Amino acid sequence: MSLLVVLVLGQYSPLPDVAGPIYSQPSLMGTLAYFELGPSTGAGLGTACAGTNITGARGEVLTLTRSGTATCLKQGLAATGIADADLVTVLTDRPRVESYLGVLALRSEGARTNVLTRFIEPNNAAWADVGTPTPTTGLTSPWADTYVTSAVQYDDNDGAAFEGRTQTVTVTAATAYTMHCYVKAGTLSSATLSLDGTTASITGLSTSTWSIVEVVDASSSGVAIAAQILNGSTAAATGTVIWGGCQVEAGVHRTSIQPTVGAAGARNMETPNLSGVSIAALASAGCARAYVARAAAATNGTAVSFSDSNGRPLYFTAGNQTAFDGANNPSRATTFDSTWKWYITRWTGSSFTLGNSDNTFATTAFDGTMGVTGPLQIGVSALNLNVDGLISRIQVDPDPTRCAP
Repeated sequence: MSLLVVLVLGQYSPLPDVAGPIYSQPSLMGTLAYFELGPSTGAGLGTACAGTNITGARGEVLTLTRSGTATCLKQGLAATGIADADLVTVLTDRPRVESYLGVLALRSEGARTNVLTRFIEPNNAAWADVGTPTPTTGLTSPWADTYVTSAVQYDDNDGAAFEGRTQTVTVTAATAYTMHCYVKAGTLSSATLSLDGTTASITGLSTSTWSIVEVVDASSSGVAIAAQILNGSTAAATGTVIWGGCQVEAGVHRTSIQPTVGAAGARNMETPNLSGVSIAALASAGCARAYVARAAAATNGTAVSFSDSNGRPLYFTAGNQTAFDGANNPSRATTFDSTWKWYITRWTGSSFTLGNSDNTFATTAFDGTMGVTGPLQIGVSALNLNVDGLISRIQVDPDPTRCAP
C-alpha cells in the first residue's frame, strides 16, 4: 500500500506594473518604483529626437512646456563622432530625448540666447574675412532639416597667418560667454576659435564626422566682441575646414545650439511636469534617484523637484548634490564631467541621507516635512533651475529604501 501526498504551493504574484490608483504599497509594484522615467529599458521615451510626447514607465504623461523650438542632439553630450543629420529641430512644447553612451535620456535646459546673428552662414555679410579665405557653400551639415546643406568650407592658403571669418556680437560687458562650433576636416584636421581674444583649438578632426570645438571668455571686455572661426591650430597651417554651425551664449559651458537667421535667437526655458502623479505620500518619507550627465562647469540645476519651493529632493549647485525641505539644505560633493553619474536622496522621520557616484552616503537633519505641492517636476524646479544636461533612470518612491543605484 502506498501513500501519495500532494503538496500544493501558492505562488506569489506582485502587483502589475501598470498605472492606477493603487500606490499605497509601492514596494509591491513589481520591478518598478512608485514612479520611474527613463528606466534602463527606455520604456516610455520612444526614440532619440523623435520630438514626440513621452511617458513614465507605466504610461504617466509628461507635459513639457517650452515656447519655441529647440535643438535635439541624437548623441547627447558627445563632442566627437557626430554624424551628418544628428541635429534635429524639435517643435514647441515637445521633449528632447537623446541617446548618450547607450542610454536614452531627457534633455532639460534653461533659457539661453545665441548672440551670433548668422549661426551657420559664415559666408553671409554679417561675418567678415580674417585674411583671404576662399568659401565653398552648400555642403552637407550636421543638421537633419532646414540646414541640411548649409555647411560652409573655407580654404586657408596663407602659411604665415590664420585665415577664417569674424562676426562682432553684442554682449553684456564683464560677463562670461561661451562659443562652440561644429567642425569637420577637409584637407586640414585642426581649427581654432577666438572669442574676445581668448582662443581654443582642436586637432585630429575627422573628414567623415563632426566634432565640437569650444572656448570660454571669462569676462567680456565690452558690449561688442569679436567671435572668430579660424582654420588650423597654428598660423602656419593651411588647407580646408568645414564649418557646420556656431553659438555664442552667456555662461561658462555650452548648451544646445539655437539657429539664428539675421538676429540673435533665444531658446526658451522648458518645464517638464507630471501632474498626474500624486506626491502627497512623499511629505514625511521617500526617496529620489536620477542618473545625470552635466558639463564640468555646470552650476545650479534640478533633477527631481516638486513645484513647492520647499520640496527639492534632488538638485545641484556648483560641484555639489543637495536637497532642500524648507529648513535643511544638506549636500554631498560631486564632480560633473559629462559622464553618467547616479544621485540618491532619502528622507524619513528626522534624517536626510544623500549619496552619489563620487561619494558614500551621509546622513544629516530633516525637519520631518518635504514640501509636496504638485506637480512632480523633472529636470527643473519652482525656481526655474534646469539641470542643463541629460537625465535618465529617475525613481521616486514613498519608501526610502526603494531607490537604488
